[in-house]
Formats: sequence, C-alpha cells, structure tokens
Amino acid sequence: MIVKISKGEKGIADYLKTGKKRDSKLTRDEKDDRLPLAGNLDLIEMSERHQSKKKNKKHNYYHISLSFTSEEWNKLYESGNIDDLIMDFLKLTFPNHDIDELLFYAEAHLPIIKEEPYIPRPEGALENRTLNKKHKNGEPLKREPHIHLIVSFENMKFTHSVKTGGVIYTKGAAKQQVKAIMAKSAEKFKRVVNDILSNKYGLNNIEPLSMDEDQLKKQYESFKSAAQKVKKGKEKDTQMKIETDVVIEPKANIKEQNISVEELLADAKNSTADYLLRMIEEDEGFKKDYYDRAKRLNTVDIREFLPMINAKFNITAKPEMVNDKYKVRVDGFNGTYNLTDLMCKIVYNGRKGALFHVVNELEQMLIELQANKNEPKITLSVSSDFGTLNKDPKAQVLNSWETVQIEPYNLKSILKNYSAISVASFKDKSEEASSIDGITPTLIYDIDNSKFTANDAQNLLQSKGIKGFIYPTTYQAPDTKVEKFKLIIPTTKAPSLNEYDEYIKEITRELGLYNIVNNSSLHPSKFHYTPVPGSEVISISGKTFDNTRAIEDAGLKTYINNMDIKAIYEDLQNLRKYELGHEPKDTNSHIKRASYQAISSKIPIKELIEYFDESTMVKKYKDYQILFNNNSRYLYLPEENIAYSFSQNRHYTPYIYIRDKFYEAARKIKTGFHDDDLIQKLGITQNEYKGFVKGIDYHLDINRYYLAFINRTESFKKYLSDIAKINYKGLIYNIKTYMKDWKDMQGFNKLKERYKTDKICLTEDHISFDSLKIIKQELYDQGLDKDFGIEQTKQPSNIIETKEQNIKSGYDSLER
Repeated sequence: MIVKISKGEKGIADYLKTGKKRDSKLTRDEKDDRLPLAGNLDLIEMSERHQSKKKNKKHNYYHISLSFTSEEWNKLYESGNIDDLIMDFLKLTFPNHDIDELLFYAEAHLPIIKEEPYIPRPEGALENRTLNKKHKNGEPLKREPHIHLIVSFENMKFTHSVKTGGVIYTKGAAKQQVKAIMAKSAEKFKRVVNDILSNKYGLNNIEPLSMDEDQLKKQYESFKSAAQKVKKGKEKDTQMKIETDVVIEPKANIKEQNISVEELLADAKNSTADYLLRMIEEDEGFKKDYYDRAKRLNTVDIREFLPMINAKFNITAKPEMVNDKYKVRVDGFNGTYNLTDLMCKIVYNGRKGALFHVVNELEQMLIELQANKNEPKITLSVSSDFGTLNKDPKAQVLNSWETVQIEPYNLKSILKNYSAISVASFKDKSEEASSIDGITPTLIYDIDNSKFTANDAQNLLQSKGIKGFIYPTTYQAPDTKVEKFKLIIPTTKAPSLNEYDEYIKEITRELGLYNIVNNSSLHPSKFHYTPVPGSEVISISGKTFDNTRAIEDAGLKTYINNMDIKAIYEDLQNLRKYELGHEPKDTNSHIKRASYQAISSKIPIKELIEYFDESTMVKKYKDYQILFNNNSRYLYLPEENIAYSFSQNRHYTPYIYIRDKFYEAARKIKTGFHDDDLIQKLGITQNEYKGFVKGIDYHLDINRYYLAFINRTESFKKYLSDIAKINYKGLIYNIKTYMKDWKDMQGFNKLKERYKTDKICLTEDHISFDSLKIIKQELYDQGLDKDFGIEQTKQPSNIIETKEQNIKSGYDSLER
C-alpha cells in the first residue's frame, strides 16, 4: 500500500466524478469503475463551499490516496476488510479527533485500463520531477486499484479545523528549521501509520521503517500524545435541537421502545450539524438534487428495504399493492406510504430536515443490500421467552424456541427482539437436551479467557476472512478484569445431530479456539443470552465460513468410531457367497460372457468410484483408509477390493457397484433423463435404452451390458481380457450340430441363426464374431475333433458344461 496525503481548496468532487486533470486526457468513465465506500460526496462539496466564504482560507480538505496492487485489493475485498481499513486509517491519522468530528468521503477507483500515456508534469514539485525522470523515455503510467479519501478541514463538533497527527514541536529550533523539522516529522508519522496498517492487513509496504511492533506502537503513541495537546476550540452550539430519544408510536399490545438519535443517524453521523441543513434549505441546487435522489430511491421495490427497516427501527411495515406499485401499511398508522414517506413520517416522526437524513441513510442501506445480495442468510435458534429473564442464568431453562433466518445486515437489530439464542433447534419449543431435533449452520461460542480478548477474536476472523459477530456477555460484571463475550460465526452447512460431538471439536480446532472457548460452548443444548440493551454488537466483515471439511472429517470419525469391524467382515463373506451364486453360466446361445467374480477381482473398486465421481479423494484416519466425495463416504479395504458405505451400511464390490449403477441408469432413462452424466459414463446408447430397461425391469440376462461398459470405457478396457470368457464348449457343440465341415455354408448359416447375428465370418484358419477372432487351432485344442466333418445327429441342449478361457482380442461385447 502506498499512501499520499495532500491538501486541496476546491474541485475534488468534480475530479472524482469526471477524472479531469492537466496530466490526463482520459475521462473517469474511460479510466475507472467508481465504487463508493463511505460518507457522502455532496456534504464534502457543501462544506467546501461553506469554508470558501471565509477570508484567508487557503485549504478546505485533505485529499488522501491509498494505492494497492491488484493482489492486495483482491485480498482486502474478498476478506471484507476495506471498510475496516478506512476506519483504522482515519483513527490513526487523526489521533486528536473522534470519528464523529470528521466529515469524510471515500470511494475506490478500479482501473478499466491498466496503463495510460504519460504526460510530463510541471517541474516545480519534487514528486513531479521524480515522475518526469522515471518516464523520460515515454513509458506509460501504470494504474492500480486505489481509494480516494477526502476529509474536510471542518470539524463537526469544535470550532478549530481538523488536523492530522505527525507534528512534534522542538523547543529552541530556529525559525528556518521549524518548517523542515515539521515536514520530516509529518513524513515519519505517515510511514508509522502505513507500517501499522500494512502489518495488520498483510499489505506490502515499499518503504518500511526498521521497527518491530513494540517500537512502532511506542513511536505512534509519541505522535498521538503530541497531537492531543493541540486545542480543538470551543464546542459548537449548532447541534440540532431535538429530543434525546425519538419514540416511535407503538402498535397495540406492544411494549414501547425508545430508539436513540445515535442509532437513528448511525449511517449519517457526519451530517448532524444544523448549518448544513440550513445550507440545503437555502441552496436550490442541493434541494433539487436531494428530491431527485429521493425519487430514484422510490423507484426501487420497497420490499427489498423492508426486512432491514423493520428490524432496525422495530416497526411492522407490510407491503401492499397500490395502483400497480408496492407501498407499505404500518401497524398503528393510517394510510399507505412509499419508501421515503415511511422513513420521514414514521421512522423520523416528520422531523424537520428528515429527508436529508433519509436519502443518505437509504442510499447506504441500498449499498449494503446490494453488497449482501448473494450472501446466505444466518440461521439461528431463538427464544422470545422474556418472562423468565430474572432467573439464575445457570439454572434457567427457556421456552418458546423457534428457528429463524436473518439477513447478515439485520443480525444486530434482530437480536434485540429475542431473549436467547442457541446452535440447536428444539422440536417441542423447550430448551432441553432431549428436545433437540437438529443443529443450525451457526457457531456460538462463550469466551471467558484472560489471554483472549474480543479484539483478539476480531483479528482472528479478519485474518481468515470470515464473517462474524461479537457482543459482551449479558451477566458480565462491569468491574471484571477478564473480558467475557459471545462470538457468533455463520457457516455454510449444518452438521447432523449424530456427528455434532466430533464436528464441534473439529471446527473449533480449525478456528484455533479449542483451548480458548468455554467447554460449555461445545454442548448443543447450551443457550446464550442476547445482548443487553445499549451494548455494542461488533460486526466483522468477511465470507460465510465454509465448514465443509470439518463436517466431512467429523462424519468420518463418527462413522468409524461407531462401526463394528467384525460385523463388516462377516457381511463381506456373505456378499462373496452371493456373487458366487450369481456367477453367469455358459449356454449354447452365447459365444461369450462377463465373469462377475473376475470383475470384482480385477477392476479396482477405488478406480470405479473415482470414475463415477471425480471429486473422490482418499483420507486416512487411525488405521483406516476412507474414500469420500460429494455424494458418499466409504471405508476402503484395498486388500479385499471392496468399499463399505457408511450411510447405506452395505458393501460394494466392483460387480455390485456397477450393477447398482445399471439400476440407477434404468430409473433415469424411464423418467426421461437421457442426458444424465451417469448414462453417458455407462456408455449406453439411445438404441439400447429399450432393451436395457426391459432387462433390468424383468430380471433378464444383462450380462452383455457389463461387457459393453468395460469395452467402451477406456479406463477399464485393459481388464477386458481377464473378465470376458469365451464359451468354447458351447461353440464347438453348435459347430458340430449345424455344420458337417468347415465348407458347409448351409450349416454355417444355421450357426448364425443360432447366435442371432450376421456378424460371423469364416476363413481358412479362423472363425470371427465381429472383432472377436478365434483361431481354428484353439477350437481343436479345446476339444473339436481334428477330423471335423462327421455329421452330427444330436439336438442342441440349452445348458452345457462350462470351460473358461481368456479372450485374446477386443470385440463389441453386445454381440452374441
């Protein structure tokens, strides 16, 4: 990250919007995508105009740029840390000011073009001279993602201007030295701040100071101490004259709830100065702008805002179609309202200047709604049993449990509507271990550890890019030396109840919290009180925690810990007997067959499972090998060449596995899923669908489909010679039955009829069935008379004695 800080008098809003400047011929729309991040640019422009009316006012704002490599930006964006970085930068750079003293605006510029032609700068400034030298041969100017952060000189609470830190005055210095000393001090302060932020967010600092973290902290505290000695002037007496609390009219039978002004104006806290409101009233251009923005907001479907507004302001607004457009009706109030009327008249009680706040707040809401549009909802088990809150927390059992889904941006607001939360859902609304009927996809930890603070938890989640929420424990004593708090982490999936014990240990270890959280947090029946009124809920930006691996590992451990190895091996012996009993027999109507026992002994079961599900991987646990994929988990016994399915409690030999795939394919064909991946992998062609399904449904001979699958699948074709068996005995019998000698073409045609195929050819030295070639000498070796030619008198029988030989060449295995 590279930081640049300059001061400006006017024109910053136009520059951000249009991109116009001396040393660039491109417009903003040609160069960048703009991404608003914080604050309101109109307020910056208004403040600039207001300050410009003062005499001898040279500068009106700080213009700060934070530049990143593409890798740094992606890391910040994906982890959700951009807002936190901005706030940390403001707190560190303006150590003498609270955030609510600052009027600021931030937007990111994401380059559309990565380079632009370099135009030489005027030689006056050192930075310009450096750039001109670097690009003296016309090298293009490279462009990376960057943030523009504008901070007005105007203090929102005090009369003196806002000032950055970094100035350390030296007594006794000559006047001519003061400027140089201050410039050097300011540069060092900027680098200290840069180092602190780079270390925290894992950014590259091209000019780091040679200081460790303790030295950086000590140096910063020195700057901070100096900055806080500067007087900020008198406190402005220009705050809006409004009540401390705004009370929303309650509906019948609902307890009144006061909502503080701070909460109402949380997203517009930089715009509470009364003179700014007066400026809007006096400036027709600004009034028109806000009216136009309000109109645009009212074109958005009001239903998108309702979950956030209802939760945040504790009202019940319900959508209702009025003249082909949705408006809302609010319990306890007459009439229907559009979006801005709902906020101005109901939420803000018709307060003067409300539209100004409403437009800003709704625009911030819209940004948050769009940012969370594709984020999954948070699932929580909640209790609304407020009647028993005075009981001993250790003994209390709450009732009235239900499972709710909450938008991530609404969690803070929603929590205040419930008395307690839990990771478990309860079937009879009673919070007891015996009543648990499921686990929600949310982790809730109770932390009471002197070596692990809420700030540590926040840093942990930020480092992992994980979304989470933190709030102090409700029964925490105010003077306690150990910080007690709850940590809520939404996850992508819910574990099953039977694997929860292994899961919660696995996921807690993965997060690095196993020796930190209270052991009671690991029990599913544990409940947690919601935040006490007035306590802060800290939201950590990031992605929903993907707990897939932990669930998989927990499931494996649960299955293995519960399995009966002796019973598994006993079942295996029964399966071997089943396979032997179903081994196909040779008949005089088939020239070849697949041996099911050969399939199970020659084709590795692991290769079969991997072929049908490419996500299959092998994991080891204790002395066992586990095959797991997106669909199943198996205990893999390579010495037996079988896979035991945990979920189905059954063995799979290669033959049984292929057989079950055939059954599944037949069901898909009957229901019209002809393009299903399974049918493609089995190699069943469209003209085979009818015969294949009939064979499955009527328990007919489908042996030839095993041969077809193996022959058509490149991965398994190499095993064909060990699996496909030629029925020499039956072939010799039929040759002798239908043919007098090798030249008997009439008898040869009868042989074709017997095998129901025309794809039999006879040559001088061999007989072939399609691509299967059998040398005559093989037939002599297998029992055909050397003086073949004697007329046969016996009629062919249906079943003949089996004599197996390996096949020696490929063939289309669907032929007889």
